[in-house]
Amino acid sequence: MKKISKPLAFLLAMLWLCGLFAASALPEQPQNVVFSYEERQLYASGSSSASQASLPDQETLRTFLFEQLWSCPETIDISSLNMEATAANQTALAQLIWYGIPEAFQVDALAFGWSDNKFVQIKPTYSYDAATYQAMYRQCEAAAQELIGDLLTADLTDLEKALLVHDRIILTCAYNTTDLENNALETEDFSIYGTLVNHTSVCEGYALTYIYLLDKLGIQSEWCSSQILNHAWNIVYIDGKAYHVDVTYDDPVEDITGRVNHDNFLLSSAALYQRNHAAQDYDTTPQDTTYDNAFWRDSKTAFQLLDGALYYLDNSEAAIKRYDADHTVIQELEGIWYGSATGYYPGNFSRLSSDGAALLYSTPDAVYRLDPDVGSPQQVYELDQETPQYFCIYGFTYQDGLLICDRYDSPNFAADTKELYQVRIPYSFSPPESVWEEADLNNDGDVTIDDALLVLQVLVELVEMPADPGAYDVTGDGATSIDDALLILQYLVELYVPA
Repeated sequence: MKKISKPLAFLLAMLWLCGLFAASALPEQPQNVVFSYEERQLYASGSSSASQASLPDQETLRTFLFEQLWSCPETIDISSLNMEATAANQTALAQLIWYGIPEAFQVDALAFGWSDNKFVQIKPTYSYDAATYQAMYRQCEAAAQELIGDLLTADLTDLEKALLVHDRIILTCAYNTTDLENNALETEDFSIYGTLVNHTSVCEGYALTYIYLLDKLGIQSEWCSSQILNHAWNIVYIDGKAYHVDVTYDDPVEDITGRVNHDNFLLSSAALYQRNHAAQDYDTTPQDTTYDNAFWRDSKTAFQLLDGALYYLDNSEAAIKRYDADHTVIQELEGIWYGSATGYYPGNFSRLSSDGAALLYSTPDAVYRLDPDVGSPQQVYELDQETPQYFCIYGFTYQDGLLICDRYDSPNFAADTKELYQVRIPYSFSPPESVWEEADLNNDGDVTIDDALLVLQVLVELVEMPADPGAYDVTGDGATSIDDALLILQYLVELYVPA
């Protein structure tokens, strides 16, 4: 190899130091960076420190941070944000990552680096490596598509979409009481992954999932929490006004299949305070009282979207209704939920679901299918003789080809009630074939070989000929003959289809 002369080597070194080579384009590393750490905790959303923060545009910042966090890098350069290194800004930035970017559930702890009174770096620690996290995130995306994919193009108001998302989260997730009581909660229980994929979560997971799903529908929502209550929920904006929504509190414990409460949906701060939120350390921005006593409070099951229309079950009036201006009654319900030979539980405990083509609803002892445009509900399941005495259906939903029924002798479930007494019945529905009414000669509701035999019996005078000579005329030739019997037989073997 040819050696470089000492003078040339010296000249090259000086040029490099002076920044004349491309190597000088490498970013300059900040000097004397000092790191401070932010511990994850359930911040009070109305805290004064957060309100004193000064952050760049929230939506732009969220997008920037999510893109930077996607590959789980060791450090993130945030010097371009030009943020002052204040305690309020640090707390606000940490809250944004943990509670404003639900997709970034891989982030555990955060360290913020500052120099010359400006934040320049973030050093996250992660619960998962990049490959694991990205696979988990894709599972969340698939689950979200399955849950709300139909709402992306539905001609519904933001209120209606927010209501359906509220109900669907509750249907897909159960509050993880067992692990909470045993101090055995996993990281996933606090995230969208727990809610959407594992189907168990705690308040943090419920609230973050609501933000995540509403954002996909273009509905503004945010985190709301209280250190005093050790609880989190959401503030949702409908038609420019803020309302509280607590999905967790509307998913009662113990979990009953198909049960969805609406007591904490779109409330003012005054109404929320009266409903188990008696604290003074949370955001009280929502002041509008329009929906504090809305009709949905009387529904204890999920709203259903069918052929572009919304339907709900009013448990206080025991009726299925269409969500329209008149709240039109589609079907009145009957039934008594007995608990003994002489005792019963007052109220209506029916649940509402859908198979995608019609509504499905439960009564004390059966499940019915109802096409709202046709009426005339059809029974698709009934409790069998092996069902313990005085057991009724208190929980019900349809899912993946199954009718899922929670049976018990009381609406007061224990932790193991569902495990012990739930039944899952394979379900498929084929509409009954229309009957060729003209060929139902014996009026039994069906056309069988008995109708053909009746014609023959008339012809050989074993049965008296009706006064109307054309009563058994199915061919339309004006007389009763062997041709009528033959045509019925051809119909039964599908060689003839009536016009």
